[in-house]
Amino acid sequence: MILQITSFAKEIPVHQGSQSELDWSKEPKIDVCNVGNGPAFNIKSVIYGPEATAVPNAASGSWSYRSDEKENHWYHWTTDAVKQGETKQLAYDFAEPFGPNKFSEANKYITPKDHKQKPIPFNAPKQPLSQPTTKEPKCVCRVTITYHDIFHRKHASIYDLVFRQGWQVVAFIDDIISDLGDLVA
Repeated sequence: MILQITSFAKEIPVHQGSQSELDWSKEPKIDVCNVGNGPAFNIKSVIYGPEATAVPNAASGSWSYRSDEKENHWYHWTTDAVKQGETKQLAYDFAEPFGPNKFSEANKYITPKDHKQKPIPFNAPKQPLSQPTTKEPKCVCRVTITYHDIFHRKHASIYDLVFRQGWQVVAFIDDIISDLGDLVA
């Protein structure tokens, strides 16, 4: 089974005038469709921004990194099922600094059981220190979704939202060591 994002990129709130910076004051809703075989259970998801956000310096005309929002994230926790072929909306809440859905730095990765792939971080890659190009895309955020199949195996669907390009698949992992519920600190 695979949970695929079917929402438009505009469902992710960004600041007016800066479409590559997340607006953490608004909470997104994303539609996912189960395009695999069998239902998906115990769906959990997080949305993290980039490891570092590129911001222009108006005075010098150069760019620099801002990483103060690295820990910010939205989360969706549910025990609902998404049947094969069904689309459901995931509603996200902002994770408060001392709230229950926090992850330690060591637990901010999805790791496949077979270890053929490297662990995949929750944060999207750093943004380039320039205007985005097709060679060097600017990631707005990363959506990590974990879920279980009827045999209690854990799976993940991971997407990046790329500025002016839309959703791009990072990975579909059939068998993961820990789901998001296991990784919460």
